[in-house]
Amino acid sequence: AAEFPALLSAGRLAWYQKNAGFSQLPPVDSAVMAFQNGIYFINGDCALSGIYSGNALLVVDGSVTLGNLIKSAGADSLAILAAGPVSFAADSGDIDALLYSAGQVNCSDGPDIRGSMLAAGLAGPGGTINISYDRDMFNSFRDSSSWTTCFVRVTRWNE
Repeated sequence: AAEFPALLSAGRLAWYQKNAGFSQLPPVDSAVMAFQNGIYFINGDCALSGIYSGNALLVVDGSVTLGNLIKSAGADSLAILAAGPVSFAADSGDIDALLYSAGQVNCSDGPDIRGSMLAAGLAGPGGTINISYDRDMFNSFRDSSSWTTCFVRVTRWNE
């Protein structure tokens, strides 16, 4: 069996922390989190919800809790890499993001995810997560991310 891709090893987390252009979430301006292109590194747990704009990579050295997280326009994209578990707030319904968790995703309060999700494991008492792969979001992230060093493509999937 293939190993789960370890995108957030200790060495890679240190690289992201060193090379991140931002160390906190952007302020909310006119009810929108306006991300600038680049890497955001959050040291510790992170909770996200609301409307966002821009194209960014958010690396969290901790757990992530997501509420409704909606992109403002079609060209917006947010990739979230979590070193810890990802969970969803009870009121989460829609999430527009590319999600990766080195830990587990708790699907007990599962939302509708438009983007993608890659996780080391799933947890929760039989919840449901609906995932719709958003090729346009992925392409927007790829095309606007001149600072990235590589992309991972899943070519085969087994459950």
